[in-house]
Amino acid sequence: MRRLKITVIICCQFLLPLSILMLNSTKCFSQRYTESYISIQGTYDKVRDAKRANFARNNFLLNRQFSDQFFNQFFPSFIRMGAFKNITINATTGLTFTIVKNNVDSIRVIKSSGLSLIDSATISMLRSTSGKWTPGKINDSTVEESITLWVHIFFGVVGDRSLGACIKSGNAYMATEDYKKAIKEYDKALYYDELNTNAMKQKGLALIKMGNKSEACALWKSFEQYDNPDISTLLKENCQ
Repeated sequence: MRRLKITVIICCQFLLPLSILMLNSTKCFSQRYTESYISIQGTYDKVRDAKRANFARNNFLLNRQFSDQFFNQFFPSFIRMGAFKNITINATTGLTFTIVKNNVDSIRVIKSSGLSLIDSATISMLRSTSGKWTPGKINDSTVEESITLWVHIFFGVVGDRSLGACIKSGNAYMATEDYKKAIKEYDKALYYDELNTNAMKQKGLALIKMGNKSEACALWKSFEQYDNPDISTLLKENCQ
């Protein structure tokens, strides 16, 4: 997930880049600034098996590729749409595609974000990765493999709490066993990025600490469609 902050009213510190390049930030004197996040989940993340197709054998690079493409090519369009007029974009697009040799083929939208700009931008970002994939193999023979990818984009004016700050605050409340306040902070983070694995994991653990195991399991099961290995592990350890 990548994050970019644009100050609308004077702020005490410039924030950092993505989930992946995430920097810590301090509170701003201003109560309003614009943030942008992009994050990815999907079957591509199950690269634990070296025989599966994967992006340059490094999932970090896939997120980086999407982020660079988004901020270099599509971010100006968001500004023109009126980012400084309190327009908020908070949407997820689901895609399936096939890796043929090392190229992306047969892209199909399985869940529209509801915004044509977001869907077309997501498809374009995916196409930019073509030629950089390592194909899957069976018995040393290259095979075509279908992959599902979920891409979430948030762009809008927020208060003085960034996604990273919310998770950090939630973790601090967890350390002091104030689980109700921790959950509120994780909920704020999930508003900015519904695909954020860290916030999803921690919120579920806080619910278990409060004795709400069934609610925690239901939360993690709602995340199953994204094929995230960390959430799958939590389900196996806590919800069997």
